[in-house]
Amino acid sequence: MADANTPPNGAAPAAPAAAQVDMSKFVPYDRFQQVVAERNQLQVTLEAQTTETDTWREKAATSDTLASQLEAQKVAHATEIESWQTKSAAYKHGVTDPDLVDLTLWQYGRVAAPEGEAKPEYADWLGALKADPTTLPTSLAGLRDAWAAPAAPAAAPSAAGTPTPVAAGANGAPAGTAQVVSPNAGVVGSAAKPPPGSFAPGSVAKMTTAEYRAYKEAGRGSS
Repeated sequence: MADANTPPNGAAPAAPAAAQVDMSKFVPYDRFQQVVAERNQLQVTLEAQTTETDTWREKAATSDTLASQLEAQKVAHATEIESWQTKSAAYKHGVTDPDLVDLTLWQYGRVAAPEGEAKPEYADWLGALKADPTTLPTSLAGLRDAWAAPAAPAAAPSAAGTPTPVAAGANGAPAGTAQVVSPNAGVVGSAAKPPPGSFAPGSVAKMTTAEYRAYKEAGRGSS
């Protein structure tokens, strides 16, 4: 009896039909390599851009910090200028005590501007108080003493206004003046008259022997 799987008439079984493959669904290897290379390049570019972005973020944060520091310096500088101007105005009006300066600033801060007018400047307000101390508030009573301090006395002029005459001493010199003594004082013959005849430097060199002897004898005789 023949097997059910045995083809009739003893023929060999037929081979199964080959499966049909759709090659359009596959990517060529060259294209695959190209896509992978492009992907890698994009990854490198993305990393570089990320690093650059982080750098710019740090610079932006630094710039913001510097801007804040600069603004703080401007405020501090303006405060210093205002403080210097305030102290200068106080010193100008004779208020030099630091405690009194602080009190005037505190009192000035409580001053209200007149209706429809601007608040007076600190220097003008303090000058008005100095001009009329009766308007000083109780907190600034110490300014009365500061403003009432006597001024330093000026140098008194001389009573006569003219120089006092000085008594004359010996030889017409003022009294008390040291007298200059001649080195020839007391020397014998210091008051003798010069030899007769005219004498001038160099005249001796021009004399003859006889004239020189006569000149010498005349000198001895006068001594």
